Amino acid sequence: METNTQQPPVHPKHRVHKTLTAAYVAIVVLTLQATQPWQWTTSVLSTRRAKTTYVTTKRKEGEERKEKKVHRAAPASRVAQANPLLDADGFPAFDHAVFPFAQTPNWGFMRSAKEWDRPYEEMTARDFVAIPPYDLAVLTVPLAELTANRTAKNNAIITAKLFYSTRYYGSYDIDSDEFMWVHPGVDLKVALHTPVRAIGGGRVKEVSTNDSLGLYVIVEHHVPGEGTLYSVYGHFDTTNVVAGQDIAPGHILGTVGMTGNTQAPHLHLQIDTDTGGSTHVPYWPDRAPDTERAARATVNPIHFIQQHAS
Repeated sequence: METNTQQPPVHPKHRVHKTLTAAYVAIVVLTLQATQPWQWTTSVLSTRRAKTTYVTTKRKEGEERKEKKVHRAAPASRVAQANPLLDADGFPAFDHAVFPFAQTPNWGFMRSAKEWDRPYEEMTARDFVAIPPYDLAVLTVPLAELTANRTAKNNAIITAKLFYSTRYYGSYDIDSDEFMWVHPGVDLKVALHTPVRAIGGGRVKEVSTNDSLGLYVIVEHHVPGEGTLYSVYGHFDTTNVVAGQDIAPGHILGTVGMTGNTQAPHLHLQIDTDTGGSTHVPYWPDRAPDTERAARATVNPIHFIQQHAS
């Protein structure tokens, strides 16, 4: 019989967080020509940080100073949040689904640890692209093939692979398909301090911490035709909500951090079905489920958002 616990098992091979740092190991040595505006060389990345030499010319420095920085998310008291609609029972209406992020850093076009280690507030508008499609045919293309031929198309695929760094029940392997391991949600790699939006209207069920998810938030949703579902968001740096708070779609729940079982900033997002209890414990199986068992306990969060988007 499978278990459901707030302390999910961690496979010994995956003590170093998931696919994020491992993916960087596979990004091979790159060297720009001296004729370009800036020069840098980098060794193959270690699991902690690249050993990078980055030399910037005066012209490049001048260009960077002119760019406008992206502002960090303001505290809850300073963020204008929409008032939630209420359903006939006085519970916040789900209304519609939104993605937790409006955009992602363009990881595939970055070339050094200095670039991809920047927090959200230090990135500029040109560092971001629209959220890529969740296309398993693309996400499972071997990273080694992409890094061997760094075309614009392949760089875009690298961005998608890193953004959806762990897929729905995927293993902690950047090339993994779904239903390969016990991970009941998706991991979305974004920059440290990126604001996190609620995927739909509902009521905050819990704000707490554990060793796996770190600082996390659970939101209860009443979805017409589907009943009660719980969206679970893990690894926050800061949170802007409290238990019992009614929220609308897109409400800023907090900012992405590195709390819990992680060594790189990302959001763990999962959607659980209702177990009927007065409290909700985030689901985590003791073995990789088949699609039928998975559907009884969870919902693919990306597919759910796509199906319920306004």
